[in-house]
Amino acid sequence: MVVTAGTNNDPADLEPVPANALIERFVPQAELLPRCSAVVHHAGAGTMFGALAHGLPAVAIPQGADNFTLAEALRKAGVARVLMPGTVSAGAVREAVQSVLDDPSYAVAARRTADEIAAMPGPEEVAAVLRRRFGRVG
Repeated sequence: MVVTAGTNNDPADLEPVPANALIERFVPQAELLPRCSAVVHHAGAGTMFGALAHGLPAVAIPQGADNFTLAEALRKAGVARVLMPGTVSAGAVREAVQSVLDDPSYAVAARRTADEIAAMPGPEEVAAVLRRRFGRVG
C-alpha cells in the first residue's frame, strides 16, 4: 500500500506505519497507477480521471468543492464506493477497499470506463477538428 501525505505534510506524522505500507509526500501518478489494484482518493478530478484511465476501481472520500459531485458520479457509474465525511474510519476504509477488490462489478465498470477513455480522440485530433471548424485563433 502506498499513501501520499501531500507536499506540506510530514510522513513521519503518520507513524507507526505497517510493514506493508509506504508513505511518501508525493509520487507521480504515472509511476504509481499502473501498479495499483484500487485507489482511495478524495474524488478530485486529477486522481479520479487518472484512476479511471487505468481502469481502477476506487474508494472516494470527498472533501470539498466538486468532490461530492464527482464521487456521486463514480458511485453511479459503478466504479467506486463512496465514504462521506463523518463515516470515515480505518475499518470503514478497509471494508470499502475490500469490497471494490472482491466484487468484480467494480473492476468491470472501471475497465469499461478506461476503454471509453482510450477510444476518445487525443488532443491533436481535437485541436485539428477545432481548427477546421473555427479556423485559427490568435
